[in-house]
Amino acid sequence: MPTPGDLKRTALRNRERAVAAELEALYGREDPEDAAELARIRALPQADRFPLALDFIARRTTRSTLTDTQTQTDRSTP
Repeated sequence: MPTPGDLKRTALRNRERAVAAELEALYGREDPEDAAELARIRALPQADRFPLALDFIARRTTRSTLTDTQTQTDRSTP
């Protein structure tokens, strides 16, 4: 039976894999201003990449959500 430590390590590995997959999905579709930062993150060793990738994805998601909200507002404003 897995120990609580094993479960935590497995959860962390799964989260790291999900972040890596999200980062790879963004690669090639990034905005020009994000290209340099994304290339820098991808060049880091896997262990160092995780926190920076999380921050990058969170900022990009927030920016995308704000842009989508503004677009919807623009469409609904007469």
